[in-house]
Amino acid sequence: MNLSGLRVLKGRIRIVTAFGLLSCLVLMVSLPRLAWIVGAAVLASGALYYRLVVRRVRGDQPG
Repeated sequence: MNLSGLRVLKGRIRIVTAFGLLSCLVLMVSLPRLAWIVGAAVLASGALYYRLVVRRVRGDQPG
């Protein structure tokens, strides 16, 4: 689960979600710099693809 899961869920299951988020953050911090660079490049290329291709195919107006 992610941060949005903490907002949606109630009760004891929220503890499990928080633990999952914490473990992902610990893993993220332990990664080498090259993994951060590659991850940022993949994220940026996906955002650019969505902005240029997917929105045009769906007919959405930019902005």
